[in-house]
Amino acid sequence: MTKLNKNDTVYFIKISFNPELTDIYDLHIRTVADDYYVGLDSTTAKHAYIFSDRDIDEAIFLNKADALEKLMEIKGGYDGN
Repeated sequence: MTKLNKNDTVYFIKISFNPELTDIYDLHIRTVADDYYVGLDSTTAKHAYIFSDRDIDEAIFLNKADALEKLMEIKGGYDGN
């Protein structure tokens, strides 16, 4: 199990109902608790996202390459209908 620390950077795939609108956000970990984390959007510093350990490698990634691979997997499965 991966343990994140305050000020770590992670990559969040915000999945939309329309895969074409799905995107990656850089988050800086603001809060670390026993069962959840809070990441702050690094571009606006106004949006906070809460997630748990089970979200890591599903919607939260530790490196951008893995996040991009997952994003392409999601978008590649979209046929436009």
